[in-house]
Amino acid sequence: MVICFNASNEAQKALDRLLSTGRYADLNALLSAAVTNLAVIDEAVSRGGGMTLPSPTAIKTAPVEPTVVTAPQPSQIPAIFTRPNEAVDARGFTMPNPAADISMVFDPSTWFWGQFNKLLPVKATCRGLFNVLAEDNTTNTLVASQKVTANAALLGKFLRDIDDARKHGREDSFSSAFPSHLPNNEKSLVRFSEQFVFSNGSFPLELGLIAFADETHKSVRLTEAGATFARQENPLLDGDAYNATQKFGEQELQFLRDHIAAQVPAERAAQKTILSAIKEGANNPDALDSFLRQRFPSVNTAKPSFLATQRSGVIARASDLGFLRRRREGIRVFYDLTDNARTFLSQIEKS
Repeated sequence: MVICFNASNEAQKALDRLLSTGRYADLNALLSAAVTNLAVIDEAVSRGGGMTLPSPTAIKTAPVEPTVVTAPQPSQIPAIFTRPNEAVDARGFTMPNPAADISMVFDPSTWFWGQFNKLLPVKATCRGLFNVLAEDNTTNTLVASQKVTANAALLGKFLRDIDDARKHGREDSFSSAFPSHLPNNEKSLVRFSEQFVFSNGSFPLELGLIAFADETHKSVRLTEAGATFARQENPLLDGDAYNATQKFGEQELQFLRDHIAAQVPAERAAQKTILSAIKEGANNPDALDSFLRQRFPSVNTAKPSFLATQRSGVIARASDLGFLRRRREGIRVFYDLTDNARTFLSQIEKS
């Protein structure tokens, strides 16, 4: 149910104060709790004409213990996503990184599609392909794609269980973009395969982490960068996933940042544009859209939904890369740059 209402200045201040305590995940949770509590109070008053609340000094608050979830059994993460042995020789199924012209100019219409908004599925694809080809480097694209996609659905189920146990919100979800494991999930599997596996124009391909071995696309390979990324340790795939707080380790993140800066001109341009805009003060969705319309007049003829999709896609990837943090003030969201973002901007401005 969606309910809209006008909040007085006093109500807005009260909402902001309650949200700032950190006891509520978001405004939706706060308002749901408020309405539920009001119903309890109203019922008590209607029955007895009033109710007594304990004084603040009478309320004993138990110490907050860190959330620890029972560790998963190793079989819960499909074996195809386990970390490759460093001794595995990947020369039989890797290709050189594609050449990149970082001087190219890009506008939002030529940025990566906004639905390419999560990097963890890319990690899973690179890791899965590495292990498939390490076992048999003659595996064709179709078979490799089917293996990675089917196991990605199982991994998605594993990650959703963690999300549910940890009560992750949408922005913190580990399972976002992974396919469904439920019956009649064909559409979800096709979407994941087309966007995150080996279809022409898929996200790993656009990032230069995988490549087709020939024009027929019957054989797929990891690039040298993709193989490096696949080998790197990941806190979810290789650690205590049930108690992990991050999707990626710092080594993985720094690798991706450097790779984008040197080898992925479209994403380099998109991140530079959005991060620079935030740095200049356009630090919320509406301000960013205004900035982009002024910077790229061509997008003014596009549907507002297109610009919002492209902008939100870059923001989501920037968040995964550790470039920004979301900050909420009431129902509004703002973006704050991290030191990693400033380092990235300085790095690409010098190159």
